[in-house]
Amino acid sequence: EFKIDAPDGTSQSGYIQFGSSVAIDGDYAVVGSYWEEIDGQDHTGAAYVYKRNGSSWELEQKLTVPNSDLTQYNVLGRSVDIDGNSIVLGANNGTFGGLANNLEGAAFVFVRDGTTWSQQGRLVETNPQITSGSNKNWFGWTVAISGDYVIMGAYQDDGNGVSPNNKNAQGAAFIFVRSGTTWSEQQEIFANDPASSDYFGRSVAISGDYAIVGAPQDDDGGGSSGSVYIFKRTGTTWSQEDKIRGSTTGMSDNFGTSLAIDGDYAVA
Repeated sequence: EFKIDAPDGTSQSGYIQFGSSVAIDGDYAVVGSYWEEIDGQDHTGAAYVYKRNGSSWELEQKLTVPNSDLTQYNVLGRSVDIDGNSIVLGANNGTFGGLANNLEGAAFVFVRDGTTWSQQGRLVETNPQITSGSNKNWFGWTVAISGDYVIMGAYQDDGNGVSPNNKNAQGAAFIFVRSGTTWSEQQEIFANDPASSDYFGRSVAISGDYAIVGAPQDDDGGGSSGSVYIFKRTGTTWSQEDKIRGSTTGMSDNFGTSLAIDGDYAVA
């Protein structure tokens, strides 16, 4: 019906990666452009919000981080999601949580008032730690939002001393909740059977009281066959309800690299 052309963004590399991440809800669409240069800082990243007008889609606003968070290689817009009047953008390569010289990552929530989108929250780990042998855990590589809940993946996380079986790059996911206009970390979740390099958190999705997390290098069906974990919320606690694999998945299929959920249905 309509093709949205890349905006006039710039990058020192010549590539802005417009369309690397996309999401849609109703008459609004958001598009990530995570290598875009902002104010001379290359690969800072941005996202663009479009609104449908009849059979056309028109740019409503370009979203960027504030100057206080504007640093090179933030890659804002690596992941995007939208639900109603709220947008969440992942920036997995920025130094936001307080670990000097490390790239722990973050996510930024924007909310709409009329035709204006404004930043409401910056989501970072409460106690950021970096996986063994790396200076990053890719917190914010994937993000998803549903109502007052955001889930973020950190597939290089090693358990941070909380997981039942700390392993290098086992992965983790973080759930944040909104109260009024304030966002806070509610829970860090792990697989019940973590193993090294499972990459749990490489993909995430959330719908209502259910969150799902992909672990595309899980080995249950052979090396890197992949699995998906389903969590359910009861009160303020998220617990693993099930672990699923495709009926025909095998070695190197990477089941769970991307996924989505809506109501009682999930796709991986």
